[in-house]
Order: sequence, then C-alpha cells, then structure tokens
Amino acid sequence: MAKNPKDSPRIYYGWVIVVAMIFIGATSAAVAGPIFGFFIEPMQNDLGFDNTVFGLANTGRMLAAAFGGLFIGKLLDKHGPRVMLAVAGTVSALAIMSLGFFHPAWWLIGVFVITGLVGVQGQAPFYTGPSMAKWFIRKRAKALGILSMAAPLGLIIGFPVVQWISATLDGAPVGSPWVQRRL
Repeated sequence: MAKNPKDSPRIYYGWVIVVAMIFIGATSAAVAGPIFGFFIEPMQNDLGFDNTVFGLANTGRMLAAAFGGLFIGKLLDKHGPRVMLAVAGTVSALAIMSLGFFHPAWWLIGVFVITGLVGVQGQAPFYTGPSMAKWFIRKRAKALGILSMAAPLGLIIGFPVVQWISATLDGAPVGSPWVQRRL
C-alpha cells in the first residue's frame, strides 16, 4: 500500500535555495582573496610578474566591486537575482578561464577588475541575500544567519583543496598545458 503524500514531511523549497546560495557564496569566497595568495609565487615564477602587478589587480578588483555595487543593486531590482547571478557567474568564469590563454600583466589586472565589477568575487551577498530573502518571511533572520556561513565554509574547504592541487602539480608552471590537462 502506497504512503499518503500528506503523511511524509516535506522540505520547504526555501531551504534548498539557502543551500544553493551557501554553495555560491562559498565558491566565490574560495576564489577571492586569501586563497589566491597561494598562486602568487608560482605565477610570478611562471609569468615573471612582480608583487606590484598583483597589488594593482587586487586594488582594481576592490575598487570595481565598490563602484559596481551601485549598479548591481539597481540591476538586481530590475532583473532579479536569478538572471543577474547567471550573467555575473558566466562573465566571471570566462574572464578567469581567459587567464590560462593570455599572460600580459594588463590582462590579469583587467580580469580582476571585471570580476570585481560584476560583483561575484567578494560581493556574492549582492546575489545570495536577495535570492534567499524572497523565500522567507517568518524565518528570514534564521535563513540569513545560516547563509552567513558561506564565506567561512569556502575558506575552510578552499585552503585544503588548493594545498592538494599545489601538491598534485608538484611545481609545474601555472600556465603550462600539462597543468591545464591535469586539472
């Protein structure tokens, strides 16, 4: 005899959204800031960049994120977080992947500025907060509290993953085709 669907507890779909937004927030935190530091020395050795290039790239990303936030908020109100998150994620992914093909210093700085401008690196709350908040009225603060663990989780998981990648590559140049095939 089949169970009555009303007898089984259903999970509120808003909690699925919270889990998805935690994944997005954790991923963007893992790609940004502290974890990128692991790649600076290998990129300096492989590409010949000095610390100034990385400092300019990070400064450009932060400035672009600060000013980009003014426009992202308006676009989120107009188009909604689903469309904007898809566009921002696609633009950022393509920009970051392009680093494997182009190696001038201005390209690295430009990619960092683009990722800051679309607001994915470091600005994931622009997208994750509104996406999640639409699903909650009574338990919104609880859901936001749970969502706040996204960035720490990204760093907690990201550091060992990057360490494993570094150990697996065993000092291979960052831009080499061997590294790209291996990953």
